[in-house]
Amino acid sequence: MTEFIRPHQLRYRALAYRFAPGAALPLDDSYRLCHLPLIAPEHPDVISSKPGEPYDMGWFTPPSRALVVPVDAEALDASPAYRRLMTRLRAAPFAPKIAWDLQERRRPVLHATIRSHLQRQHSDAAIRHLTLRLRRLRRFRARLTGPWMGDKNHGRLYLPLVPEARHGRDPVSHLQALTGGRPTGLYTVGLVHFRDHLDATEATALRLILRDWRDRILLDTVVREIRLMANHDSLALDSCVLARIPLRGG
Repeated sequence: MTEFIRPHQLRYRALAYRFAPGAALPLDDSYRLCHLPLIAPEHPDVISSKPGEPYDMGWFTPPSRALVVPVDAEALDASPAYRRLMTRLRAAPFAPKIAWDLQERRRPVLHATIRSHLQRQHSDAAIRHLTLRLRRLRRFRARLTGPWMGDKNHGRLYLPLVPEARHGRDPVSHLQALTGGRPTGLYTVGLVHFRDHLDATEATALRLILRDWRDRILLDTVVREIRLMANHDSLALDSCVLARIPLRGG
């Protein structure tokens, strides 16, 4: 029987958003800079640019290179638990503020980021060599649970990825170490995006959904490949796959 990494070994609970009872949920600065310009560019609270940040209305140049675990949107749609979650979200009082059209646009690029901004530490040649080394790694099982909202990007709901335990070790953390990165304990799939701040009633409804669905298994899958992507934005709307890296069977 497959064992999975325990919650205390990951950081989802430690970094989950803390709702204040009866309070509204404002979109935070990070979300208003990185995501809101791509979702609702006319919103008065959009942050179009910020000193020291690469964003210009949500886009950046040059592209960022990232290693990701791709997620099959069709497999997710086939999950009864996921469909029940979507039904609950569509019936929530905040449903009109969800960017449902964006969810459809992002179906082909759903992924959990393993390592972002590779180009900051590695040259192009080093990145190519790195992708060859990663082919030695074995496939692993993983689960998607959730949804979850973290301590930043308030306005974005994620599905946490929970990998299997290999001899007590986290294979995704091992992969991060191989690329010269630090273990994050966070491997999230961006799923739901809000167009506007939530009022107190809407925030309470969201808190209850996150509470009710925490740790529920939405998808049990096998990670057979990882991908090297180039992104011009944090939602991967303008992105391309530079390399598909198959993992070894067995």
